Amino acid sequence: MIKFNKINNIIGQKIANIKASFKKINLSKLKGSFSFLPELSDITRLGALKKDIAPEDITLSISLLPQAIVLSEINSKLELLRHDYVEYEPKKLLPTLTQLVDAHQIEGRPCRLVLSPQQYQLIMTDAPNVLEHEMKLALRWKVKELLDYPLDNAALDLFHVPPYGLNRQNKKVFAVAAQITWLREMAEIFQEAFLPIQVIDIADLAIRNIMTFYAQGKYTETSTAFLSLDKTSGKLIIMNNENIYLIRQLPVNRLPGTAEESAFSQAVLAEIQRSFNYCQDELRIDPPKQLLFSPGMASFKYLEEYLHNQLHIDLNVIDFNQILLTTRPLEKEFQQNGLYALGASMSGWLHGHTQAE
Repeated sequence: MIKFNKINNIIGQKIANIKASFKKINLSKLKGSFSFLPELSDITRLGALKKDIAPEDITLSISLLPQAIVLSEINSKLELLRHDYVEYEPKKLLPTLTQLVDAHQIEGRPCRLVLSPQQYQLIMTDAPNVLEHEMKLALRWKVKELLDYPLDNAALDLFHVPPYGLNRQNKKVFAVAAQITWLREMAEIFQEAFLPIQVIDIADLAIRNIMTFYAQGKYTETSTAFLSLDKTSGKLIIMNNENIYLIRQLPVNRLPGTAEESAFSQAVLAEIQRSFNYCQDELRIDPPKQLLFSPGMASFKYLEEYLHNQLHIDLNVIDFNQILLTTRPLEKEFQQNGLYALGASMSGWLHGHTQAE
């Protein structure tokens, strides 16, 4: 009993030391950049855009939906180690997150925070004609009029589209921006919950990880597309050789009833064809041979059949039960809600997959 008490005291002291160390992090340096920029290096690293930052063998990811927290932990062998979905009331994120951390006993574990689309802006633009180390600063002034908030409240970074066109002289970048005030608030909440943010990821790159899995085999040398539709919008992503070439918000704003299925399907088809033509004519990459549906679109059988007949490409609904090794099947509802967290947690696998090529 004495030895047991000593062990408990040692463990308790270590946890207390970890919690105390979180309090020492200086949040005042959160100025004008995500964690993949130097200014945030003492809080977190938004390393999702940087290929030189290798993820851990096990990736713990958290995504924040409007009223729910999604947790996912996956190792490089694509074994799903833990997952959870917990709803929270407005202004009660901290106690809910703390309870989640306690329930899974992950105090002090570094995590990857995945930003949902409504938590950042993504802007595709021509790359400034400057040296690489000057790119971020030049880009800030280039996109400032497109931001929904003042430039001095914008954390911003970028990832490149591979050069294309004649002699590969054309260059574009995706600018990623989020509000510093919101990022600071999240950093403080995660510190209070004793769950340090190590990396900040974004939803589009989490989806890229999933697309890379499905692009193996006969799709390796061609492009893959991803389609997601909800009640207010649609999104199309086109990837080639693990690089994102196009991300488009589709101007479709309703789910069809039976009488509207034909018109809706035609509208979606027109947007997809416009995007495919842009990739072929402007970016000079082959149009996709595979189209992935998000898990929540499993019920869109009419659209799947229509697009298959019109586009003459393979269509697959993303199913994490085919991707991950799990102790029990994941329900479609969790797969849709957990799309970003699950995709981000595949980072360890993606790194190993890329290194093996």
